[in-house]
Formats: sequence, C-alpha cells, structure tokens
Amino acid sequence: MSFYRSVAAHREKGVTMVEVLVAALLIFMSLGGIFAMNARSLHILRTTRQVTASSLIAQQRLETIRSKAWPEFSNATALAQLMQTPTESEKELADASPTETITVNVAGALGTEEAGPTSIRVQRQRGVVRVLATGDLGTQSMLLVSASVQWQGLQGPQERTRRTVIYRSGLTRSGIFGSALGRPSVAAASTPPPSQP
Repeated sequence: MSFYRSVAAHREKGVTMVEVLVAALLIFMSLGGIFAMNARSLHILRTTRQVTASSLIAQQRLETIRSKAWPEFSNATALAQLMQTPTESEKELADASPTETITVNVAGALGTEEAGPTSIRVQRQRGVVRVLATGDLGTQSMLLVSASVQWQGLQGPQERTRRTVIYRSGLTRSGIFGSALGRPSVAAASTPPPSQP
C-alpha cells in the first residue's frame, strides 16, 4: 500500500515557484525579442519610405524641367516660378521637413556646383521658394540640372540627389510647342551648304 501511496503523492506534486519564474522569464524574453524586431522593422520601413519619396521628388522635379521649354528653366526667375508648384510625392515626405534644391550648371562647369556666374540655384522649403544664385543661362547649348532633396531622417540629416544633362536642341527640345526654341537660327538654317567640285 505504501508503494501506491508514494506514486500517487509523486503525481500530485505541483510546479515550484522557481519553475514558474523561469517559464515567465522565457516568455517575457521571447515577447521582448518580438517587440524589438517589430520596432526595428518599422524603423527600416520608415527609412525606406523616406528614401523612396525623396528619390521620387527629385525625379519628378527633373521630369517637369525636361518637359518645359528652354527659357522656362534656364534662368533663376523662371526656375523659381516653376518650383512654386509642389511635386506629387512631396506629401509623402512632409513629416521629415524636406528641402528641395535645384542647381543648373553650364556644361563646361560640370565638376562644380558652386553658385557663380556659370550656375543658378533655387531652393524650396515648406512651400517657400528662394533664389540662392541668380543668373540667366538661356544662351547656353547644354545644361547640367541637379535636383537634391534633404530631409531629417531618424539617423540625422539625409540627402538624395538626381542629375540630368539637357541639350538645347535635344530630342525633346526642338519640337516643343511647335516653336523655334532650341532650333538653329533661321540665318544658319538658310545658309546653303558649300558646293562640291
């Protein structure tokens, strides 16, 4: 009888307090790891969204400039007027205080983006457009246009830049609005080619 009684007593034993605490600790550590992974994933998603939005802002600005006639972006006043209109993607980055900067350089000054006689620079921040470097590059035949977007990310200031070269008489320039913008002058076009012997 004592044998049965000791087996039954052994089966009736419960879980000790130490075992409960160890089990609770393991559960809390697992949940903590899941929450930390979730927070990290949200951080990565937000950073990715900001980078994508800034790239889209810069690309949309360049595409808008490429679609305009030469005089509409080759001087600072016209470029400032063009920058008054926000891009479609600007609202995606509104929580990060974005600043757009457009720099237009003469092709001979490709390595320099400093403000000077061979470049113009316009900036848009919180809907306000400022001309940082004024000038008129309308007589140039080729321009380098840089669209830069700066914003305040989770890890500090971030920047994304896109560049394109636009030719005055390029494929899209010569036929814009059926005008002579970007086309050779009438005198140059009417000069007959030299005769061959």
